[in-house]
Amino acid sequence: MTSKYDPENVSRRLIGYPVVMILSVLLLAPLVAQGETRYVQPSCEVMLRRGQGTEFKILEVLSDGAKVELLEETELWARVRSEGGREGWLPKRFLTDIQPAKNRLDELEKQRGLLEEQNRELQQQVAVLQEQQTALEEQLHLCVQERDKAVHDYSGLKDKAASIEKVMAERKELQEEVSRLRSQVTTLENDNGALRKSSSLRWFLAGSGVLLVGWLLGLASGKGRRRKSSLL
Repeated sequence: MTSKYDPENVSRRLIGYPVVMILSVLLLAPLVAQGETRYVQPSCEVMLRRGQGTEFKILEVLSDGAKVELLEETELWARVRSEGGREGWLPKRFLTDIQPAKNRLDELEKQRGLLEEQNRELQQQVAVLQEQQTALEEQLHLCVQERDKAVHDYSGLKDKAASIEKVMAERKELQEEVSRLRSQVTTLENDNGALRKSSSLRWFLAGSGVLLVGWLLGLASGKGRRRKSSLL
């Protein structure tokens, strides 16, 4: 039979004590988890107390689905900060990281309201864009009409330009013909002047000859009369 003062038994007990103490410390020590969001599980109302136990003063009564900020936790208790800013302890079993359906429904309702508002704004924007599109289509139609008119006017101008070129060519030909005719007229006038001078000279010579012949005849006639008179 082994004595209770057996050295081996004492050694085993001494070795086992630190392990048990360490495990106890780890289980009882608060675990820090600051900044994480938790929710009060659907149940009856949960008391937020000053310390870890029902004997501590109640700071706030949290309803199911209340949103809290987890500051630290132990095996059974959790220290949290409520939305009202109070910090205290509550049983850890009443916390969950899953958002309650009620909260999700509220958020979905909010999102639905936001989406409906965005939908109304988008519809208004669509209406404005449709008006702008209609105005742009009208402007495009006017631009097409102006373009067609410009093309028609351009074609007319091309035809007029061709006609003008033809007229200018005919005018140039007429000017050349007029210049040629003027040159001929000048030549004819010069020739006519020469002919007039020549005709005047001929008439002058003819008149002079007639006068000379008359004078000679008169002179001869006077001599004949004198002779007849002397014979008598």
